[in-house]
Amino acid sequence: MAKYYLDNIEPGYPGLFADDIMQFKQRINTEYPAYEAKQKADKIAKDAQEKARAKTEGVRIGMTQEQVRNSNWGNPRKINKTTGRYGVYEQWVYNGGYLYFEDGILTTIQN
Repeated sequence: MAKYYLDNIEPGYPGLFADDIMQFKQRINTEYPAYEAKQKADKIAKDAQEKARAKTEGVRIGMTQEQVRNSNWGNPRKINKTTGRYGVYEQWVYNGGYLYFEDGILTTIQN
């Protein structure tokens, strides 16, 4: 937020604490890109760790379809889809069982 406001201060700002503000603006503009890059790298690393962890875990009620695909269940062999008045229902068929979704959320596990 500070960067947003500092970016809107014009060079040659004549107001109170002008020298301090301009020095701070210069410091932020120098350090912020490195901070932003570190934040992105940390998020990428965390997402990779989460995905690796998810591959070792099974499924549980309440998971999204993406979370199930990222789990050790992976992609189904077949998907049976039913669209009704109250939503979309899917049955995912696996070699070892079935998963049932209502509007994209896992509601039933049948082994």
